[in-house]
Amino acid sequence: MWERDLGFAFNDDDWNTLVEQMLLPMRDARSKLIQYKIFNRIYFTPAKLQTMALIPSGNCWRCNSSPGDIVHMFFSCPLLTTFWQKIVENISDNLGTSITITPSLCLLNVTKDIKGVGVKHLKWLKVAITTAKRVILRHWKDSEPPTYQEWLNTLAETASYECLIYKINTSRQLTLWKQAFQLIFKAAV
Repeated sequence: MWERDLGFAFNDDDWNTLVEQMLLPMRDARSKLIQYKIFNRIYFTPAKLQTMALIPSGNCWRCNSSPGDIVHMFFSCPLLTTFWQKIVENISDNLGTSITITPSLCLLNVTKDIKGVGVKHLKWLKVAITTAKRVILRHWKDSEPPTYQEWLNTLAETASYECLIYKINTSRQLTLWKQAFQLIFKAAV
């Protein structure tokens, strides 16, 4: 189903990599659960609820003009366009390279087309993208879309948590999160 919805084919190696790395960069159970539920299409979207005959219309709760399938609800809803554009702009600035916004990146954390970015930075990117999905879920049935500022605030919470974990583990990735923290606060001003 993902291949049909995302418009390209995954080979067996791609699927194996996705499954193996789906939960790796995230430390908190909430983020892991979000990614697991998206990957396995567990979220009750309007389209799914209509198929189950639980609601009369399968249209998106935000825009009310398109079928609310999982890709639409997390990515292609026109009311999410600005949200995703600002997030990808922030991530591109943080990584020092231009990131192309795609449904495969925003839904499944597929980073194979991103070149010139180290493994640690790709992990940070996946956490930042998953944080955006967390913010979208907070507004799942709202007519108003989530805001970029809400994502920044949630990412700051995540960065604080990650810094604490890395400090406890005396990890070298602490520097990466400190840099991200500085960019978050610079963007918030």
